[in-house]
Amino acid sequence: MRLYVADYLADTRRLTTLEHGAYMLLIMEYWRNRGLPKNDEQLARIAGFSADDERWLSVRSAVAQHFDENWRHERIEIELARADLKSLQAKKAAAKSLQHRGKKRPLSKRSTDAQQTLSGRYHTSDYISKSTSLEVSSEPLNGAKEPSRGRTFGSTTSLSSEALALMNKARM
Repeated sequence: MRLYVADYLADTRRLTTLEHGAYMLLIMEYWRNRGLPKNDEQLARIAGFSADDERWLSVRSAVAQHFDENWRHERIEIELARADLKSLQAKKAAAKSLQHRGKKRPLSKRSTDAQQTLSGRYHTSDYISKSTSLEVSSEPLNGAKEPSRGRTFGSTTSLSSEALALMNKARM
């Protein structure tokens, strides 16, 4: 998960150090598991507290402002969709490359099977559909300049209408 420091600080400047720590633990858990549990005791444990810890009650109210009522985080959903899209594009490119190589010459022993690294961990089917097209840019959502790496997400690709709506909303 990329961390856009300027965006993070702009959104969390008023958090205490303890609240920053809890928030970071929650967003890291969100990224790894594609969401957070709704159970308050589990949320407290993820954030490093016990459910009956008085500090959790005050931290919870400050951190909860950055999530919706179901503990969904819009920005992370967008970034997950982007990661899924990038993974899908790499998978398609690898398959095309393997198909092309197979016609010209057999794979060498040093060649790797790109399919092995694309285990489907991100479950691209959750975000990809055939009905909606969108050209995706790798620029940060806030328009901040960052060093160019010469990479973009490439040509027009299909996204689910939910991912499209989240990405468009974030651009506004």
